[in-house]
Amino acid sequence: MRLFLAVVCSVAVASAALGQVFYSNFGGLANPNAIGLSTGAVTNSGVNAPAGFEWSECPNNNPNEANTVAGFSGFKNSTLDFRLADDFTILPGQQFTIDAVRVYAYRTNAPAAEQPFSGGTLRIWDGVPGASGSNIIYGDTTTNVLFNVQNTNLYRIFNTVAPPPGTAPGTARLVREAYLFVNNITLGPGTYFLDWQLEMLVGTNTSFAPPISIPGVRGLPSWNAGQWVGAPTNAWQAAIDTGNPATAPDYAQDFPFLLEGSWVPEPASLLLLGLAGLLIRRR
Repeated sequence: MRLFLAVVCSVAVASAALGQVFYSNFGGLANPNAIGLSTGAVTNSGVNAPAGFEWSECPNNNPNEANTVAGFSGFKNSTLDFRLADDFTILPGQQFTIDAVRVYAYRTNAPAAEQPFSGGTLRIWDGVPGASGSNIIYGDTTTNVLFNVQNTNLYRIFNTVAPPPGTAPGTARLVREAYLFVNNITLGPGTYFLDWQLEMLVGTNTSFAPPISIPGVRGLPSWNAGQWVGAPTNAWQAAIDTGNPATAPDYAQDFPFLLEGSWVPEPASLLLLGLAGLLIRRR
């Protein structure tokens, strides 16, 4: 967002309304509602999505190689424990106030009317989760902060053309949008990592988080999502797509998420903008 202030004004002028989506891990501040999962209403193989829906197709970057991971485990059930993490950066002169985080997951073959999750937890780190020097600055792994789940209009599918003959599309993986409450935390410039988990309503069920999907792009150098694998591993690891076929190169992945709340220039920046406005008025 570009700010052109010619007169002294309140913080509210430069911020989004509280509770609105203001940031996307795919679209940033400029395109905050862009989730980064839709690949369109027609598959690479030419199959139309059901009316009102779009596909989220695992991408390929050549005719013979594609991503192989439809979704990463980021759930807790009666026996398994996984978490997911990804980062966002607040630039100098900016300040984020976060009310909620929206994350995405599907349960294979779940009916559209089913509520698959009983809870969710969220933490925020000031560095890479689990790395030396990184600290948890918000949240924990026990407090349930899930307050809403709704269906998207996206079906997650494997690549339909690569490697040949591709995988036929289907509607078994309806992507859900889960809302995690955040108690108005305000953050200044820096790089932060969200770390989240969804708990399954039925103890033996599983769910998976689809990574950002850009047609023709299997991964980008800046992508750096992580996954916590519980016992007996109990460690963080990079979220990597190893590719299909197995000889395809590995690519790091990123997860889609949206931030709700507001963002503003920091107070010092606002003061400078206000003084500049006064000078403009006095010319």
